[in-house]
Amino acid sequence: MTRVSWMFGSVAVAMLGVVGDASALPDREWGTYYGGSSGESAPGVVFDNFGYLIVVGSTSSSAGMATSGAFDTTFGGAVDAFISQWDQAGSRVWSTYYGGSAEDYFLDAVVNDDNEIYAVGSTKSTSGIATSGAHQTSLSGTNDVMLVKFDDAGDPLWATYYGGPGVEVAGSGNDPAVCVGGDGSVYLVGSTTSTSQIATPGSHQPSKSGTTDAFIAKFSSAGVRSWATYYGGTDGHTIATGCAVDSAGNVLVGGETAATNGIASGGHDNTFNGGASDGFVVKFNASGVRQWATYYGGSEADTIAAVSLAPSDNLVIAGHSESTNFIATGGTHDWTHNGGKDGFVAKLNSAGVRQWGTFLGTATDDYFHDVDVSPSGVIYIAGQTSFPGLATTDAWDATVLGWEGLFATFSATGALVYSSYNGGNGGEGLFGVAFNSSGVAAMVGQTASTVDIATTGAFDTALSGPTDAFITLVRLFFV
Repeated sequence: MTRVSWMFGSVAVAMLGVVGDASALPDREWGTYYGGSSGESAPGVVFDNFGYLIVVGSTSSSAGMATSGAFDTTFGGAVDAFISQWDQAGSRVWSTYYGGSAEDYFLDAVVNDDNEIYAVGSTKSTSGIATSGAHQTSLSGTNDVMLVKFDDAGDPLWATYYGGPGVEVAGSGNDPAVCVGGDGSVYLVGSTTSTSQIATPGSHQPSKSGTTDAFIAKFSSAGVRSWATYYGGTDGHTIATGCAVDSAGNVLVGGETAATNGIASGGHDNTFNGGASDGFVVKFNASGVRQWATYYGGSEADTIAAVSLAPSDNLVIAGHSESTNFIATGGTHDWTHNGGKDGFVAKLNSAGVRQWGTFLGTATDDYFHDVDVSPSGVIYIAGQTSFPGLATTDAWDATVLGWEGLFATFSATGALVYSSYNGGNGGEGLFGVAFNSSGVAAMVGQTASTVDIATTGAFDTALSGPTDAFITLVRLFFV
């Protein structure tokens, strides 16, 4: 999952109150605002093992965001992170603030096999973040990453800072991220300018190389760090934006880099191809030994914003590209760049060899921010666009009124199945997407629109502040 800055398990369906029937194409079940009188954004969503939605984000509102009896019902100041649980009928189950007196953001979340939730984000707060005995109990630089483990009722089990004397969030809006393995291991990825407190001795890259390096850190389920490494070259920035763990316990990390060295080894492409950045993917085994790594980009600026594991340990990557070359392959939905930035999605096999790649875009800028893949290989995309022409027949929203959220599904071979806008009259983006085996997908983002966001009878039918978070649930047919 991924997120950007503001720009201007199977389930018992009856228990969760899912309504509506499957149709020939996806259809919106419900949409709701989520926010108070100030600003909110929701960059991350994941389903837990019972089919409930877990939504994470940030808020500047002192009311309306926490439920009675939650872990933290008091707004800490400046910006607080929040985490909330929703059923598939659109009712809020619980929600809590999380943070101190400065700026705190949750940006991504994942659920383990025990239905425990890991939320990751950034913090500038010197208190209210880490639990006693955590890996790192104090803020080290101007801002650090924070990693918090919650139980399924929204109470923290442990929480830690992660960072050195520099900055651990690059400001691109695309990092950090978290993923879990089948053995309970937790991987934290992001970016850093710090020269200490990041990597473990003997790791793949124990010292920072570039202006900003990516980092990958492995923790046990109890919050004990196993190993950590920098990842980057000597002549440019490298940022990790997403990760996934395969069936053998290998961790695959994607992001963007401007480094021409220290990045690629085997896989699809060993050469930096130019522009401000290329995407990259690297695979480490469970012990932190690199297996392969590849660039993914053309002669202009390219970014991998999110990754998701696909069947047979393939990896789906998604992002945006200004390049007319080296991104898309013939026989997919669109192998011609359309102008500005185009969204793209591509599939790599377990050895890092590209299977296919396709654009989806218009003559202006279009972005893919997050991706999820169903067990059958269907790909779900959350993104953002401001130009008409991307909605397919029978999309629930075919009208563009400015910046709009974009929801798209692709087949396992790169064919576009369905695409719809999701927005109103004020501007929004979809930053997170998640698939659930009950036949639904959830999208979250940020909106400034007063119409076309919430459905009748939703939890919150009106924009409350200058921007609100929003949640959309879609009933799927092609899963």
